Amino acid sequence: MITNKQTIVPDDEGVYPWLGGVDLEEFDRDFVKAAKSIGAVVLSPVHGVPSSSSVNTPGYKPFVTKELVKRAHREGLKVIPWTVSSPVREGGEEGRTLTEGVAG
Repeated sequence: MITNKQTIVPDDEGVYPWLGGVDLEEFDRDFVKAAKSIGAVVLSPVHGVPSSSSVNTPGYKPFVTKELVKRAHREGLKVIPWTVSSPVREGGEEGRTLTEGVAG
């Protein structure tokens, strides 16, 4: 299941068009549990927001957090963040989050 802040929000009619019919409301908006329910084996979230930035960009907010990776692993899902194309600074919390526990 590919996720980011735009794909996990409903449209004006309450439908999640990016999630192939999965209704996050049935899972208390928990996209990790929703992914598990459809038999997904990989969760592929955007690395952070905005997706065109890097951890070195002022105002960058990670979407992939340690807690997200832990929750996914508890559900038996691999985590493969997408669009990590910028160098990750060494040492900071964001750098560790992007490298610890992810599968790709």
